[in-house]
Amino acid sequence: MANASETLVGANGYVWVAAIDSPEPTNPSGTPDAAWTELGYLSEDGVTWSVSKTAEDINAWQSFYPIRQVVTATSSTLSMTMRQWNAETLVLALGGGTVTENLGIFTYEPPAPGPIDETAVMVDWIEGDRK
Repeated sequence: MANASETLVGANGYVWVAAIDSPEPTNPSGTPDAAWTELGYLSEDGVTWSVSKTAEDINAWQSFYPIRQVVTATSSTLSMTMRQWNAETLVLALGGGTVTENLGIFTYEPPAPGPIDETAVMVDWIEGDRK
């Protein structure tokens, strides 16, 4: 049944990142602990979340159409355009590495080849007092 009160616009909010093993916040209405870094301004498009699946068709000689599909992979993607330029956003955008500063000169060191850098992400969608 259609219920307009269950529509969440999420017109603004915040995106936080932390090391993958950081404790999750226990209070969704509060500010997370110091392990979490807020990314700052995003474009007016906000955050887009999409989930996709890859399926394999199981075919049979007796059927023109697949008789079954088996999900072989699933993917979840969070997309945003970050407006702020700082060490945290640069490292996140480039998949890891480090930024150092010496006498006002900043240097980016890419991550070593190997495993993909994983980051915990938390998105606060806000509409009035709803989060």
